[in-house]
Amino acid sequence: MAPTAAFRLPSSPAARLHHQIRLQWPITRPELAASTGLSQPTVARGVTALLDAGLVEERPDLITGTGAGRPRIPLAPAKSRWLHVGAHMGLHTTHIAIFDTVGRVLRETDLDLPLDAVAAEEAIDSIIAGIHRLRTGIARPLRTVGAALSGHVAADGTVTSRSYGWGRTDLVGMLSDGLGLPALAAPDVAAMAASELAATPLRADGERLPTSLYFYARELIGVAWTVDGAVHRPAHGDGSISHLRAPVSDLLGGETLKDAVGATGVLAAARDHGVRAETMADLIAAAQTNATARAILDERARILGLAVANVADIVDPAHVILAGAAFTDDAAGLRVAARTIADVSPVRRDIRVSRARGTITRDAARAVALDPLHSDPLSLA
Repeated sequence: MAPTAAFRLPSSPAARLHHQIRLQWPITRPELAASTGLSQPTVARGVTALLDAGLVEERPDLITGTGAGRPRIPLAPAKSRWLHVGAHMGLHTTHIAIFDTVGRVLRETDLDLPLDAVAAEEAIDSIIAGIHRLRTGIARPLRTVGAALSGHVAADGTVTSRSYGWGRTDLVGMLSDGLGLPALAAPDVAAMAASELAATPLRADGERLPTSLYFYARELIGVAWTVDGAVHRPAHGDGSISHLRAPVSDLLGGETLKDAVGATGVLAAARDHGVRAETMADLIAAAQTNATARAILDERARILGLAVANVADIVDPAHVILAGAAFTDDAAGLRVAARTIADVSPVRRDIRVSRARGTITRDAARAVALDPLHSDPLSLA
């Protein structure tokens, strides 16, 4: 198994069928042929292989219709014989979750872990210990472990992170040795974009998916883009744009985007202007009655809108997907960001909000952990 995620729509017949059954069950064999564009014989062989692997099952109880002829038995995901574990390594909090082969969450937990304040090896050891605690008492085996992080992942699974202050670190090797499992890693915003792909049904006509720019903002700010059904893999970086210079602002301080519009910087600015708020939720609540709090949040949204517009003008995607608490937790700010994008971009952008909303870190962990299964399901059986 590769130490890096593929993050693309499946290409082999078995993977395409598994993808479609996972998303559209109950579904019959003729419906699979129609929705994937695969021939009936190819569908028959692929379904047989998935049945033998224990990944799907026939569900006679879900037969609908009483027409003439032999009824077509629907297919559905089978009960998982094994599980997958994923971790999203946030700057201050690491989210760990255990998933079945459909992607449903069995267990999850958060670790308070300031990755920029501890050594890489110590942080990884803490994550390994957290996974061991979370899996205690689960009888089914774990098959893969995946990690999403704010950092560059090399082809050999080593990572570097400007956000955490990590030099070259063998993250994949340490996870694999510590858990006794095949491991892989990926940049976190790329994993978030991949979660959108994983929830996208295949097209029978073979038409290419439109390009998408995925823009994430919370404490860190990052981008990823999807082209021809695959998430672009940076040659050197990790998709982070936190280090880029922020516009001059009377309300928000800091020279970089992270310092200006990251949650920590915004809360510091609020305190400097006399607004008492310990968390972003406190600040958003205060903004309902406090004009200064509302102005600070709107300024954050304006600066983020400018950043989105600048990146979109370079990449020129068909869609722009906004994700992360900076957009999803503040409806008024989201409207400001959208207006800013519309005002400064030379073309009318199709702006969408991520379907994940408050589950984005979990979705990133799931995307990495299940990527080997989604890419080649029969290889794990």
